[in-house]
Amino acid sequence: MDRRGVLGRRCGWPWTDWYRNAQSQPRVEIQVGEHCTRATFKALEEPGRVAEFLAYRLKKRPLLTRLVLRQGGLRGQISPPVLLAYARQI
Repeated sequence: MDRRGVLGRRCGWPWTDWYRNAQSQPRVEIQVGEHCTRATFKALEEPGRVAEFLAYRLKKRPLLTRLVLRQGGLRGQISPPVLLAYARQI
């Protein structure tokens, strides 16, 4: 996941303007504060890849990621099979 950014799709995807625009024009410019960079948009849709990303985020930012997963309805022990099942339903 080095030098990759991910935007959540759950809220409004695939009907949001930003998502449709990025699908039609994958070359994007991202601004965070004063810093701007160019990137290429690619939707991460395969459940296995989504589960892999969620596991990565759990290692990097466990509290925030667990909170987001709980808000998405995930409860109990979080394991790779649980993440894969969750990724299949979102």
